Amino acid sequence: MYDRSEWYKSLVEQIKAQDADGILKGKYSLLLQVELGLWLLERLNLHDEAITVLWVLLSGLPIPDTRLSTLDKQQRHAIANARILLPFSGRFNWENALRTYATIEEKWRCYRVHPEKLEQQLVYKLQNHKERLVVFDATLDSILPYAPRKITQATADTFCFDAITGQGKQVVQVEINEEEADMATTDISWFTQARNRQPLSYSHNDFRTIASEIDQLRQQRSLPTVLGSQKSWLELVDNLLGYRAILPDGSLSSKNSVPLHINGHAYVVGAVAAGKSTVAKLILADAALHPEKELRITLVVSDTMSALNLADELNTLFCTWGEKPVAVPLIGRSTRSLHLQRLYHSSKFRPDHWALRWLNPACPLQALATEQAPCGVLPGKEPCESLYQLPKKPGGRKVYHYCPLFAVCPSKQLYHDMPTARIWITTPGALGKSSLPVQIEQRKVHLTEIVYEQSDLVIFDEADTIQQWFDNLFAEEVILTNGTMAYSM
Repeated sequence: MYDRSEWYKSLVEQIKAQDADGILKGKYSLLLQVELGLWLLERLNLHDEAITVLWVLLSGLPIPDTRLSTLDKQQRHAIANARILLPFSGRFNWENALRTYATIEEKWRCYRVHPEKLEQQLVYKLQNHKERLVVFDATLDSILPYAPRKITQATADTFCFDAITGQGKQVVQVEINEEEADMATTDISWFTQARNRQPLSYSHNDFRTIASEIDQLRQQRSLPTVLGSQKSWLELVDNLLGYRAILPDGSLSSKNSVPLHINGHAYVVGAVAAGKSTVAKLILADAALHPEKELRITLVVSDTMSALNLADELNTLFCTWGEKPVAVPLIGRSTRSLHLQRLYHSSKFRPDHWALRWLNPACPLQALATEQAPCGVLPGKEPCESLYQLPKKPGGRKVYHYCPLFAVCPSKQLYHDMPTARIWITTPGALGKSSLPVQIEQRKVHLTEIVYEQSDLVIFDEADTIQQWFDNLFAEEVILTNGTMAYSM
């Protein structure tokens, strides 16, 4: 989530200093938001369009207009920023804001707007407050900052949390001492800047080399199966892979003659069992076998068990139990109990399955409970960011705090492993919904943003299944009939 108010804070302070009588009280942000919208119309050279057209631009509707299709990169970026910053993607919100703006004295405004016949008015800029336009330009051209999270740490004191247990919800009280509260200051490795990505290129000989290295490691570890195959990986590459590149003239290259060059988006299409997933696993193996390349590859698979099992296979091949894993599954926090159940019932479960490292249900905060009986919080329902003190007044609002024990919490091992892992494996569900703990990420970002920032390559395996998942999440279908008759419910 982006910070939607930081851009106008300095301007609001300037206006407040000039508005000694408080004439504009309650209208400071609206004044600047309307002017940013009108300035955007100027930036897009839409001088001959009515000022009411802004909401259409912000709505994201596909408008078949020649001028919009020929906008340059900077202008498209400005529209993208405005869609985030301005709450005017609907007609009535924008028109009501314009009418309110028109009631403000012109000495405070950058634009002339009349409250009547808005659809007949063009952008008319006054000669006032030109310093604001500099801020508007900087705002529309900038990379927007993420909003900071405001939740604070639980200090040495008595706190409560609502425990979701197998017997229902119960209020649990915990006592945090100074030593435990100070654990929040423990340094936790995390990301400080986005990766500088470079193009990747793999020839057929490169894939043969990687396959040979996999086979050698397999012999050393005496593994009957490696990455889902009992066959030699060199044999798979020689007999299965047969890709052809689309050349600039539209023709196909000869088999395996052109390297797979990845710079931006790349599409690898083929029939079932054509070797697409094999190519993906070879690229993952390259990242694990050659840490000197400092690659981080993210693979998106269709379901959580596939992610857990593939991470287990990769770590079984490239690591020994107890070492820092080379591959980690990025899965949702709130559904860990379900993941555990499925893992235990899986045919691939064994006592040393690597998934147990990231599904550990131990919560050290529960050991601080003042009750005699353990509360038994369900995995995934831990009070990591939901500690509160009882309100002083009946019915008072709860103020939540985050747990200070994150640095030593076994159930959060996944986040300690992420910075050093060369391979991330996730699902469309985790990408679309999962957030990150505030103890490591103070920005309001989702897992998707971290994957985008920190991956050299993101591979979508079985892209049609993943696309269907995203469609169901972001373009939900609402059926307005009863399913049998041709009339609405």
